[in-house]
Parts: sequence; C-alpha cells; structure tokens
Amino acid sequence: MSGILGRKVVVAKTPPLDLGPKVAKVFGVYRESSTGRICLCIVDLVFAANAAGAMLVFPPFAVATAIRSGKLDNDLMETIREVLNICSRCFHDEARVVLAEVCSDLASLPADAALTMKAPLLRFDVSASITGYAEGRLTLMLGKPVQG
Repeated sequence: MSGILGRKVVVAKTPPLDLGPKVAKVFGVYRESSTGRICLCIVDLVFAANAAGAMLVFPPFAVATAIRSGKLDNDLMETIREVLNICSRCFHDEARVVLAEVCSDLASLPADAALTMKAPLLRFDVSASITGYAEGRLTLMLGKPVQG
C-alpha cells in the first residue's frame, strides 16, 4: 500500500468492520473466472477518501470535507477504484482475481457478492494509517470457489 500511495502506511489488525448500511463504505468485488470465486475488499469511507486523497496528493482538509459530505466526489471515486484494482494482489496467494466492479453502497452490491460477504471462507480486518492522513479501515474477504 505504501508503494501505491507514495506514503508510509501502517496497518494493524482490528475488530471486524461494521458491514451494515450504518457505516459508509466502498466495495471492491473481484472475480476468478476459472472457479467463480468472489473476493471482496471493503473499505470504509474514511480509508477510501484518505487513500484516494493521498494518491492524488489532495490536502487532508479537502479529504476531510469529502468525508463530512458522506460520499466521494468523482475524482476520489475514480482514484479509489484504481487503489482497489491494485488491491487484487492481496488475493493472489489464494486466487487470481480481477476487479469486476466497485459499488458505493450495500444496495448496489451484486447478490453473489452479498452472499460471499455473509459467509466468507476467510476474513481479515485491519486499520490503515496513511502518513499525513486519517486512519481508516478495510476488510478483505476470500469467497469459496463455486465450481472447479
């Protein structure tokens, strides 16, 4: 992550992120074509805005404004999409996945991804502190192979 953002990123294991609609999140949905496996990288709005802001070299006060608004503008959303695309590497020890889609709310999550979220094979939750920006949270989920 440090290489992607050009800043030191410190991660620490944390209690599970609230996946309900109360906490604003961005969902990266990854698919493996050979087995139908779905993986997810779910980031809270704070991480999404700060990671995208760091990549774009936005000042932290501009990122804080986006967080207060409760949603990402087009520039931040496009950039977090790129960050999530690069995050597909997090799964490569277990699955060769590609980013299939990015959803900005729980309601737009595909049904098969929502099922994976309810019963993942593996789940890993961390906090991520980006130097100069606020700390946010992300969750990685490895889904079960559907076929193969």
